[in-house]
Amino acid sequence: MAKMLKHLVRLVLSYWRLMSVFLVPLCLAPILILSEERSARAGYLLLLMTCFLVFELLPIPATILLVLFLVPTVGLATTAETALYFTTDTMFLFIAVLMMAISIEEVDLHNRLALLALRAIGVSSSKLILGFLLISGCLSMWMSNVAVTMMILPIAKAVTDTLSPDQEKEEEPAFLDLPTVESARRVSVATYPVLQKLEAAISDDANPLETARFLQRQNSLASARSVRSIRSTQKDISTVKLIMALQLSICYGANVGGMATLIGSYNNMLLRMTMESNYGTDTNFNFLSFALVATPIAFGSLFITWVVFCLLFIPNWITSWRRQDSSAAKSQRLMDDKLKQLGPIKHGEVSVLLVFTMVISLWLTRDPKVAPGWSIFFKPKFATDAMPALLGAVLLFIIPLDFKEFARGAYEPILTWKRVVVRFPWEFLLFAGGLMAIMKLSEISGFITAVGQQVPDLRSYPPLVIATIVSLIAATGTEVMSGAIISAVLLPIFANLAEDTGVNPLYYMIAIVLSSQMSFLTPISSFPTLVVYGAGTVRLLDMFRAGLAPKMACLTLQILSLEFLGWAVLDIKTFPEWAEVRYASRRQMLYNVSTISSASTVYNGPIFGNVSVIDALGNTTSVI
Repeated sequence: MAKMLKHLVRLVLSYWRLMSVFLVPLCLAPILILSEERSARAGYLLLLMTCFLVFELLPIPATILLVLFLVPTVGLATTAETALYFTTDTMFLFIAVLMMAISIEEVDLHNRLALLALRAIGVSSSKLILGFLLISGCLSMWMSNVAVTMMILPIAKAVTDTLSPDQEKEEEPAFLDLPTVESARRVSVATYPVLQKLEAAISDDANPLETARFLQRQNSLASARSVRSIRSTQKDISTVKLIMALQLSICYGANVGGMATLIGSYNNMLLRMTMESNYGTDTNFNFLSFALVATPIAFGSLFITWVVFCLLFIPNWITSWRRQDSSAAKSQRLMDDKLKQLGPIKHGEVSVLLVFTMVISLWLTRDPKVAPGWSIFFKPKFATDAMPALLGAVLLFIIPLDFKEFARGAYEPILTWKRVVVRFPWEFLLFAGGLMAIMKLSEISGFITAVGQQVPDLRSYPPLVIATIVSLIAATGTEVMSGAIISAVLLPIFANLAEDTGVNPLYYMIAIVLSSQMSFLTPISSFPTLVVYGAGTVRLLDMFRAGLAPKMACLTLQILSLEFLGWAVLDIKTFPEWAEVRYASRRQMLYNVSTISSASTVYNGPIFGNVSVIDALGNTTSVI
């Protein structure tokens, strides 16, 4: 019996994911049985998707495909209706940006930029931490944070290899490797003079003062050896701490740096997609306005993380700022050698840098508000942030990799489709598109509004208090599940809540998105922390201890900065017109549904049950 039970436990532990794939849908099935409303079907799919994603029962693309299969199966919407919400302008923006990021890897530009930055900042312990934080943070503004982590981590590994302490090798007696008899004889000969001096020092007619001095000298010699050993051990410990600090700097910098731009992370892209889906593109929310709010918060968080890391990992770090030791000189030589290996800057690197500069300039000047931008040359709503990115991606498929070879008749562009196919994160397209489609259907069916109604009345609380609460919820949840999932679930709920309380929806939505990216405490909180944890140097407890203080400090900075930067740039203290339009549309929809339900002789369930039907009859795609 015991063997059978043990075998059963082993089977459960081995196949719990496979069993959960079938058990989770069955356990959630009562939701469909007890209610026939479309909002209940949307809730069933959302809960199912959340369970599968959190516990990783299937790969992310497979999970999204399963949910898309279940959308028509449970009667929520047809496949054609779901496809209408699968992609937006933001999706094309991110596809183009990911291709541009691949070009950086293709020409090895990231390595050159990282090495140049490290050499410019310096190679003392505190400067190395600052350097890796800034490098990973700045690259993550334009590239995937996991790609940045995997590219910068080998550079940190090469640098830390030069930080291994030079062991102070004491002269070991030559007789250690000799036969036992000869070793004993030589030990006896070596110790005989000391024993003679000791006997003379402690003899009855010896001077007590001389005896004390002799013993003190012998004790000093022993203490010197002991101190030398302790210092060597302490040097080892401090080196291990510095290695941990550098690796954690990479993953934390990649997570925090992605907050700075709309294309820096999936969370930010979901914010843009939600804004575009709910309020259209005619708002004051664009690449420039978001960057003006988020970039100072991101760089402030990087600075706070650096200060905390220096206090945690570097003794006397203020005085060590200018100190250069032998290991620092080795690191400097290593970086110089690696730069020499890269050779002079190549045509492809210059071309990619120029294309990125052009695209960023076009983003910043599309509609700067303070002056007319280039969008005035297009029809209203035709010029979006996706246009410069698409242009940049196309140029990278055209511009030659090497102009000298091109002049000789050998043409090879910077990007080729075969290389893009290998490097492109295709799972993101399914994840982002499927997630937005499910969230849109959930909102149209009334599920999001019904969930929002379960939130207590918060009208009496200042918006700052609510923003703080939702930031804490998102920052805590991101340590145990994907920040993108948290953003996707909370964004529509708190957008409706903001409208209902007369608050600018951007206030709560930006707070959710930024705080959900502060993944500091656990390896499973983000891909960068998981990559660093997998390197083997950082333990779970080390990550928790190192990340707790930066997380609290950065979260405080984000809440306070958003209050002032959001007011100065996005005017979050004012309820905007585009939010009023959507709020009025939602109220009118609720009025129409309540009128129909009161006239109906048979009606069961909440008034949101027929929202999607009315929406379809009205031939509109506006959400409630």
